[in-house]
Amino acid sequence: ARQLVELLAPSVAFRESNVETNRKVWDLYAKDWKPDCQWVRKMAENLGEEWNEADLNFIGDEWSDRFSLQQVLDEFILPYCLQGCKAMEIGCGGGRVAVRVI
Repeated sequence: ARQLVELLAPSVAFRESNVETNRKVWDLYAKDWKPDCQWVRKMAENLGEEWNEADLNFIGDEWSDRFSLQQVLDEFILPYCLQGCKAMEIGCGGGRVAVRVI
């Protein structure tokens, strides 16, 4: 039994701190994410009728509908993206926001 626990330990997400748990979950999520994965499509179904498979281009596209993402861009990001300004993204992600800003 101990050998089985040690074998499965790297896949268990609740053993470490919140930071370590999120790091592990993100790494697994990012590694396994593909637009044709059943679990990605299942998550995207929550976006409503406007969703279709062509909308899944970047990791995280299944997290919010187009309107909500555009609202975040319009209210919190684009007002600070002035012509000629330089910015650096410090967040870890799949590029779904950055591709709409550059």
